[in-house]
Amino acid sequence: MSRLIWLVILAACSGKPAVRPAPPEMANLDVYGSAVLDREHLIARYRDPLVLAIREPDLLRALAERIAKDGDFAYAEFSQITYYDPERTFTTLDLVDRRDAARRMTYVSVPSSREHADPDGLIAAWNDDYEPKFMAHLKDNTLDFKAPCPFWHCLGFGNAELEPFRDRFAASVPAHEAELAAILLEDSRMTWRATAAFLLAHLASGPRVVELMLQRIRDPEALVRNNTMRVLALIAIDHPEVDIPVGPILDVLELPSTLDRNKASAVLSGLVKREANRATIRARGGATLVAMLALGQPNNHDFAYKILKTLAGKDLGEHDLAAWRAWLASDMPR
Repeated sequence: MSRLIWLVILAACSGKPAVRPAPPEMANLDVYGSAVLDREHLIARYRDPLVLAIREPDLLRALAERIAKDGDFAYAEFSQITYYDPERTFTTLDLVDRRDAARRMTYVSVPSSREHADPDGLIAAWNDDYEPKFMAHLKDNTLDFKAPCPFWHCLGFGNAELEPFRDRFAASVPAHEAELAAILLEDSRMTWRATAAFLLAHLASGPRVVELMLQRIRDPEALVRNNTMRVLALIAIDHPEVDIPVGPILDVLELPSTLDRNKASAVLSGLVKREANRATIRARGGATLVAMLALGQPNNHDFAYKILKTLAGKDLGEHDLAAWRAWLASDMPR
């Protein structure tokens, strides 16, 4: 049993809190989305179980469930992300107050319980063959990331073992567009919908890909939302000639989870370069972007900072929240 667990037990038995310096993990802890529980009060109430759960992530789900029950939240979930170095591990508790559930938890249902057939074995080819090989090469650092992407989204084909998949997807996906679209839009299997999203990025028409992805960006399953938004992010960033309506992306920015905000802000980082979108992004998403700027979590903070600088046409400081709030409250540019 670790020394930390013994300290927790001894404190409970003595009836007095253990007095010790705040552990370093707390420096990278964020709370987002609630008007009734902030970071200070979270730490004050759950300090010891928080320390244990941050160090032992398997405990995070149970702690989130406890917090949701204690506070009667509509949503409570931890995201813990490590950026290359264990010392750069960031933990975010995402919350939705019960009164905000109708506004922020706007998922769309899957309109069917059907399980479609696999067209030309494309789902199996991706799930059972291409993706495991891609991940193995990624782990072994044997991918050429400079290899061009001839589609609207790629994981990568920069290895001789992966090149045949590039040709197969290019040839077979357009021939089976209707079947793959049906899987994305209504198949009951989450993993199949998520895979169909990546496969459909091999269609020739960018507008058609956008049309399909937009229909599942508020899927009830995180993996489907992740994949559809990844496709849209690369289109927004790399293909300014393809229109993506900004309103639906701003809707995703309000969804509860860290990863939803990350993907939505990735799309917005491309769309904000299009001047026609800026007033809408500022009006509908500005307050959320400033709230994200307050976070330590890099995949939220960094995108928010980039987008806000483009909106303002100037840098008001990476951590000067008061300046950004003042700018947001000022008159809209004419």
